[in-house]
Amino acid sequence: MVTFEEVEPSIIFDLLVPSRKLGLTELVEYIQSYLIDNNASWLRLKFTQVYSTSFQDNNFKALQTFCTDILVKYPNLVFDSNDFSSVQENALNIPWEDICRIKGELGESDLPFIVELVN
Repeated sequence: MVTFEEVEPSIIFDLLVPSRKLGLTELVEYIQSYLIDNNASWLRLKFTQVYSTSFQDNNFKALQTFCTDILVKYPNLVFDSNDFSSVQENALNIPWEDICRIKGELGESDLPFIVELVN
């Protein structure tokens, strides 16, 4: 059994991609669960990095769900961040139902972001 109790969240997160490349599916699932359950504040703090990484690979479903939930609940936190422009375009392929939920949370000043999401 792997334990991450004394390990920095950034190091744990950095294990995701290599673990997936090595085909360590159970470890990938464990890392995602561990980060979500024990380091959610770090995931929110590093949202752009986490979001981009999680959507580069379909094996990171738990993180994708976590990020989509954050995007829906706190869209301004994401869209107003300094590093939002570094999010890869393909990572912004958000399901229509989530776009509708996000749109309900955004104000008129965020209209350009809504248009980008839909297009």
